[in-house]
Amino acid sequence: MDELAEPHEQLKISQFSLQNSESNYDLISDLPDTLLCHILSFLPTKYAVGTSILSTRWKNLFPLIPNLLLVFHDSLLLKHPNGVAESDRMKSGKLVSDIVSCLGAATRLRVKNIYFDASMGYSSGTKLISSLSGCYNLTWLSLARDFRFFLLKDFPIVKFPKLETLILDGVTLSDNVELLFDGCPVLENLAITICIIQPVDTFRICIILLKHLVLEWCLIDGDTTIVLNTPELDCLCHFAFCDVSYSFASKFDQIRGLSIILRAPVGEDPNFNDLMIAEIVKACSEVESLNLGDSAMEVLHHLSLPLPIFCNLKRVLLNVVGLAGWSLFGRLLKNAPKLNIVTLDRGSNMLDGYFDCFRESAQGIPHCLASSMKVVGISAFKGHEDEIKFIEYILENGKVLEKLHLSFCFNWKENFDVFKRIVDAGLKSETCKIIWLYKDLDSIYYDK
Repeated sequence: MDELAEPHEQLKISQFSLQNSESNYDLISDLPDTLLCHILSFLPTKYAVGTSILSTRWKNLFPLIPNLLLVFHDSLLLKHPNGVAESDRMKSGKLVSDIVSCLGAATRLRVKNIYFDASMGYSSGTKLISSLSGCYNLTWLSLARDFRFFLLKDFPIVKFPKLETLILDGVTLSDNVELLFDGCPVLENLAITICIIQPVDTFRICIILLKHLVLEWCLIDGDTTIVLNTPELDCLCHFAFCDVSYSFASKFDQIRGLSIILRAPVGEDPNFNDLMIAEIVKACSEVESLNLGDSAMEVLHHLSLPLPIFCNLKRVLLNVVGLAGWSLFGRLLKNAPKLNIVTLDRGSNMLDGYFDCFRESAQGIPHCLASSMKVVGISAFKGHEDEIKFIEYILENGKVLEKLHLSFCFNWKENFDVFKRIVDAGLKSETCKIIWLYKDLDSIYYDK
């Protein structure tokens, strides 16, 4: 009889049949477990767990959800009798009352990543380290805020056989943290940021497989010597306060990437910290990438020490400020014969006389500009006369230059003469394309 009905009547019948069917049967629940768990994995943990009350079909689904972000105070989750599947991530709240139970759950759930950010006293800190020692599946661990290693007089022996990344953020360290490093045989990434290192003669970082090391804004006693035994180190990022002085006793022959950023202005008289920066740069002459902040460049300029020949240097990210910065930039180009990519962060900051200072320090046309430099990026281009001269110089002498990225911060319609002058200079280049941007250029430096 349905076949004899009018088309619109058939549509009504179909809609009624579908609605009637849906009211009596849950189509979603008929999906396979793997698909349902994949869908639930996109929800916040508490909502994913909350689906367990929908029906008996959903009751035992959430333990199978992969990659749940577990929070230490998720008591329902941690005490669930069926447990959960292996989880990738776990984090603490700001205050954890039962550390042992939480980390016991982390061990049971075979958690791979733990982010611990909590205020704790001596006893809690001891419990934390002891409890962590059972988390053999850890590959990523972050300890932040008020964690005081120097208070742990009887430091427990810990073993993290799979830990690849360790972040110590805002904690207080002493030489006994070496015991933690010793328990991480495959550690590749170590970040020590905004930490206080207690006065010790020697602070050792002896990690055989370490590839990336970040020392950022740490307060270190002036009589402390940092000793690195890291033969596989690829990249060292050193961010320091200018008035913090300490020394390195290490060789960096194999390092391929170096970043040095100093905070606060420095004077013309070099101090112990200035010499330390110079020694690091000298020791890292084999690097392939170099990132120098404005204060670091000012330090190197005022020391008037000869720069090493950077025979492997391919990428630089520089914050070039003032006559000192432009003078050092010229010297650096002269000593980097294989340089491919140059990024001037925060703009060129060129005023009258800066371009002449650059050319004088470069002592002619740098070899890299004529033979290997392919990409130049300048952010916050303002259209000053010396900026234009520098761009014309790059376009004229960059024989293999392929791209010039200009991130400008002026209205080119109101400064059409500047725009036309740069376009005319670009037309004279047989190889280079000018790219106008409205964004920062860090990606040019990091793009391999």
